Amino acid sequence: MSDTDDEEPKPFPWARIPLEIAHEIVGHNTKDVASLRALALASKGTRFLAVEHLFSVVHFACSEDFPRWLDMLSRTPTLVTLVKRVKFSQPDASWLRRLRGPNASKLDLTTVPPLIPLPNVSSLEWVCVRPSNFRMAAAWMHLFPNVRKVHVENLFFNSIVSLANFLAAFGNLKALSLVNIQSDGDDESSPQEPPQPSTFNLTEVEDLAITGFVPLDLDAVDPILYLLQQSPPTRLKSLDIGGFGYGDPCSVQAIERLLSTSTSSLVNLIIEPTFMQELLNPEIIRMAGRLPVLHALQTLTVWLRHDSTRHHRSNHHSNHQVEQVLKALQAPNLTTIIFRIRLHEDDSDEISELLDKVLNDFLSWDNSLSLKRALTQKFPPIQRLGFHFDVPHSSEVHLRRSCRRKLEKQLRGHLERAGDDVADYLPVEWLDVDDGHSVVVYSKITGKAPWSVPRAHRPWYRREPDTERSDWESDQSLGLGFGSTPRPTSGRIR
Repeated sequence: MSDTDDEEPKPFPWARIPLEIAHEIVGHNTKDVASLRALALASKGTRFLAVEHLFSVVHFACSEDFPRWLDMLSRTPTLVTLVKRVKFSQPDASWLRRLRGPNASKLDLTTVPPLIPLPNVSSLEWVCVRPSNFRMAAAWMHLFPNVRKVHVENLFFNSIVSLANFLAAFGNLKALSLVNIQSDGDDESSPQEPPQPSTFNLTEVEDLAITGFVPLDLDAVDPILYLLQQSPPTRLKSLDIGGFGYGDPCSVQAIERLLSTSTSSLVNLIIEPTFMQELLNPEIIRMAGRLPVLHALQTLTVWLRHDSTRHHRSNHHSNHQVEQVLKALQAPNLTTIIFRIRLHEDDSDEISELLDKVLNDFLSWDNSLSLKRALTQKFPPIQRLGFHFDVPHSSEVHLRRSCRRKLEKQLRGHLERAGDDVADYLPVEWLDVDDGHSVVVYSKITGKAPWSVPRAHRPWYRREPDTERSDWESDQSLGLGFGSTPRPTSGRIR
């Protein structure tokens, strides 16, 4: 026996790995906080890389977070340069107790902000919390002088003026997202917030998303239309319009104005047709006939859904409106159409039933032609067609590869019965509802999403396999996604 047999194995020489590959390895764990923490404790080399991702996003959810952050900065001042995105929110009491402790107090942005300037922050989120007035909003924004992307969600404004002044605090934005914003539509100022010059500026906005804007007074001025009249975003490249259960995103007039002012710049359009609640609404029909030619539009994403709370006829009308939108749209350079299907269930069997209802309704909208042929006749330059499945964070399909493959095969069967060649379609993308409908990147080894779901949130927990071997075997029996032959990587129409 040699003298070296009893020596402990030497640690892995992390420093020998090229920096680009090391960044790639750590980058695969950007959403896995536990793994990033473990990497930060493993060695000095991994700590440097992990900390960069751990502190790229800072979330202020209670008043105690501010002194805690100042204390961290006093010990590690370089953290200031790592933060790229900041989120302010007011979670519910159970969330605060679980993640911030029993003594956490409600986030307060009505006072002068602490001195925590973050010059490299480019993205900001305001969820369920806002300063008491626009002056305080401007004071907080001084902490983030280089913000160009803002997401505002679940806020109430008592007047159009207060909404406009709030947006003015953000300066010249490149991207703006408004989700479930409530306003009474009154253009008169409140006593607490006197009239101010209209200083908000939307002219530089290139990416705009409006989801569920709820005016409390239906007879009042549409706040979105008011904003567009004051400062139209003439450089829009991407527009996302949807309701998603919050209500109409804005008036039909506002939607028409958005499309009319971006005919030469709009490249990407995402539309959820719930704002067209009544098929025979004369105003909607007239708007469809007046839609301008969108010369720059290249990618169109249309949402499909099945609302179980409504009569089936209403669901048919809703998805039939997708047909109306496609027939009315004039986009001579459109090359890509994506259909996003809302599958907001946790159990895979319920998702399968819901998918059948949506596809049975939608794929019958033109009985004389297959979907692909109807679209290529309308848009001759079309090159790519695809489907996205929008699924909740806690859904079973994010943890079982076989569930996803089964649903993909289900889609394939519907398309083939409708006369389509599935080889002409892009591979299915799976989206996460709770992360801004972002594309989920599953582990190539386990087939699972890069997050864990508490057992209490998934009653099907005991059905999850210990390993993915059973899923892999099922994957082989079901075929590769859309079929037993490899799927095309380009998805180009042949």
